[in-house]
Amino acid sequence: MVFRLILVISVITVGSLPNECKAQKKPDTLQAGIFYEPQESPPEFPGGFVAFQKFIAANLRHIDGAEGQKAILNFVIEKDGSLTAIKVARGISAAADTEAVRVIRLLPKWKPGTQSNTLVRVAYAIPITFK
Repeated sequence: MVFRLILVISVITVGSLPNECKAQKKPDTLQAGIFYEPQESPPEFPGGFVAFQKFIAANLRHIDGAEGQKAILNFVIEKDGSLTAIKVARGISAAADTEAVRVIRLLPKWKPGTQSNTLVRVAYAIPITFK
């Protein structure tokens, strides 16, 4: 009985705590640690995911020692579809990381994401696998 009471109180207490990982309320500003989650349509590479994969495969140069490894890059897709704030979240080596950033900088403008029929900036993460 006491265990149930403690369990109920802890569930109520935890459920009432503020959630720190919510979608950005003001999509016009970029703040560290806030992810922009479009509810209506996420950003889209021109031609879709298959076209994105082909672009990466066609432009990614071979880096010795990076075969089969993934670098993860973060960037922001702006309201005009351009990419900014490109950073390596998880790298492989200096040469591989530089090559992954170079290829992401070559990407054309994306179709931007929308939320409530408004164009929004969206934080995005992409794995780049070296072959």
